[in-house]
Amino acid sequence: MNNNLWKKIKEFFRNLFGKNEKILALNSSDNFQNEKENNNFAEQISMKEQLQKQEEKHKVAQKLLDYELSPYDLTEEEADEMTEYFIKDIEEKNRELERIKNHILSMRKELEFLNNKN
Repeated sequence: MNNNLWKKIKEFFRNLFGKNEKILALNSSDNFQNEKENNNFAEQISMKEQLQKQEEKHKVAQKLLDYELSPYDLTEEEADEMTEYFIKDIEEKNRELERIKNHILSMRKELEFLNNKN
């Protein structure tokens, strides 16, 4: 009878802790999913904010280029941001021009090769 009682006690605790482990595993899985969704949402908001800032800078840059806005109308911080914006824009244009130049050179070499072949 003593063995039977110990067996029931062991089984009770196994069931109790076994269920808790399953519940903990499910809760951690749910928490991970919720955290992942929250991170995705935060990333989407962050991306949206970055796009809005970029669009605002583009509008200010266009106003500066169209002389609708004077550089003296900008605060020092805005002027620094716009300087950085124009520098990045110039660098992007230079990279694009370099890519086009390389493409033209490769086409030229190909044409020369084809002309020499004939």
